[in-house]
Amino acid sequence: MNWNRHRAILIPAAIAIAAVAGIAFLTPLPLSAIRADDPSSRPWLFLSDSGAQWGIITILLITSITVAVRQANWRDELKKGIMLFASLAIFIATIAAVNEVVIKRLTKIPRPFAFRLEQENIIPAAKLYFHDRRKQRTETLSEALNQNAEHPFLKNLHPGIRDHWLSHTGYSFPSGHSLCAFGLATLLAFISQHFINPRLIWLPFLWAAAVALSRVAIGAHSPQDVTVGAGAGVFISTIILSLGWMDWFLPRENSADPDCQ
Repeated sequence: MNWNRHRAILIPAAIAIAAVAGIAFLTPLPLSAIRADDPSSRPWLFLSDSGAQWGIITILLITSITVAVRQANWRDELKKGIMLFASLAIFIATIAAVNEVVIKRLTKIPRPFAFRLEQENIIPAAKLYFHDRRKQRTETLSEALNQNAEHPFLKNLHPGIRDHWLSHTGYSFPSGHSLCAFGLATLLAFISQHFINPRLIWLPFLWAAAVALSRVAIGAHSPQDVTVGAGAGVFISTIILSLGWMDWFLPRENSADPDCQ
């Protein structure tokens, strides 16, 4: 595998991971955007959701169209556009599923908000994660939140954050959002390098870093979760790039370019 070929992508990726780790570990970011009176709660939730289904699908559509219109003829446009969308969708779905079904179930680390709720004497983290199935944990959490509705902590909790916690009662380590966002950002940087403008390869990592930090701000993940997830995403995608999987989508006129080999 030729790692040096993708050095231009790996440098901004490494900087983005370092920035995420530095901000997440060294600032009071964790659980900082959960209060109802905090104006940053909605932006952080929006950024978090941009790394979920609707955000990923939108990005894949825009990316696929961008690649398609740069092909030599309409047949290549249609074929490569569809193939790119399907390939990236399968890639993201696969790493997300492996992380959720295999890795997180091996680590079994509760989410930060679970420890915060335990600290506020609302529900012990062990009680919440006593159940194996996520549906049961969601029901248990919902019951605890309803029973303690008059608790000062819950009265000051942002409704959107509350709903997000209820829908994310899986395990915490590593962050699936960070894994997918940085994995996708690495591939988007390659596409930007060859199809748009090499100077813009840092933009996907800016988005991925924002997604990772949002997960810390709303209490869904710890600094360790997002740092490891980000690093794993870049590592996996770099292997894919080094194996030449993305080269098939390059325009035919670039196929003879030694820099594209």
